[in-house]
Amino acid sequence: MIDIPMISEENVSELRLTYINDIDEQVSAIHNAFAFMEFDPSGYILEANDSYLGLIGYELDDLRGKHHSIFLDHLYSSSKEHKDFWKSLANGEPHSGRFFRYRKDGSKVWLQASYTPSTNEDGIVDKIIKLAIEIKKPVADIENQKLNFSNGVHATVF
Repeated sequence: MIDIPMISEENVSELRLTYINDIDEQVSAIHNAFAFMEFDPSGYILEANDSYLGLIGYELDDLRGKHHSIFLDHLYSSSKEHKDFWKSLANGEPHSGRFFRYRKDGSKVWLQASYTPSTNEDGIVDKIIKLAIEIKKPVADIENQKLNFSNGVHATVF
């Protein structure tokens, strides 16, 4: 016969505490390893960690409540493609890839990033989570050459 231990309120509380501690450790590890930004479903900035802020040169108070388009050139930020990007995120569709963004000082930064919709208890997208790492040279150089070529500036792509 199998001896099944009794489940008590104390055991359940211990399990919950262990689970909460595990999640807290995982979130901490993610925040330490990645640049993290959180948006509402329309693309307005809610939060960012120090890694992201350091990467782009802003303070959180400068960004909170601003739209994601602050990191883009005006032509792309007003495009149908950008609007469709945020519409698909709001509909629960994640996106990953290489993206270039502008820092506060106007310089470009290439990111390998994932935009992941997060849902509330009713299954409605209430946040978009972005995790990113900076792409260093030479990959950024290749991406810049491809971007220049697609914009009509002819460059040699290696």
